[in-house]
Amino acid sequence: MNISFQPLPVFTEELIVYTEVGMFIFFLIAFLLGSVFYFWWLGKEKGAPFVSLSPAVVERVMKIGKIKKRDIFYDLGSGDGRLVIAAAMKGAKAYGVEKDFLRVIYSRLWIRLLRLEKSAKIIHEDLFKVNLKKATVVHLFLLQSTNDKIEAKLKKELEKGTRVVSTAFEFKRLKLDEIDPRGPIYGPIYLYRI
Repeated sequence: MNISFQPLPVFTEELIVYTEVGMFIFFLIAFLLGSVFYFWWLGKEKGAPFVSLSPAVVERVMKIGKIKKRDIFYDLGSGDGRLVIAAAMKGAKAYGVEKDFLRVIYSRLWIRLLRLEKSAKIIHEDLFKVNLKKATVVHLFLLQSTNDKIEAKLKKELEKGTRVVSTAFEFKRLKLDEIDPRGPIYGPIYLYRI
């Protein structure tokens, strides 16, 4: 029996460069398509993708919402918990509602590290299922379509005089009280009253 071996292909520098460029383009396209799908899925499944707010915007939300002691603050779609922590540090009883389990764990860890467990809590739940009747201030940084869907729930569950702070997106049928144009790049910060 005669066994013949095939010679290994010769990798020239030119072939290696084309291969590296091709792999880079492949992974770039895969990353971009994956990102588009991920953000579409987040918006569809969770109400909004996670976008953190800068410390300056967090402080403006606290200021326009007039957060103080004895307030019961809810952040719907609380993400990393920074607004919940800020409200608790102002003396409010603060609750974050978040559907993403990893962000819930992250937020709870920060709350524990800052020793705010008595005044700040993160609820792992869909924001449409949480009872808001006790809230005196509600914050939302969602999408316009999600704001449109949750508006009826806010009007039904919140007491008269409750402050609703929406970052970047409006409510069409709530009473607008104040606008701070210095919100994130997506839009201003709105204050509504029920």
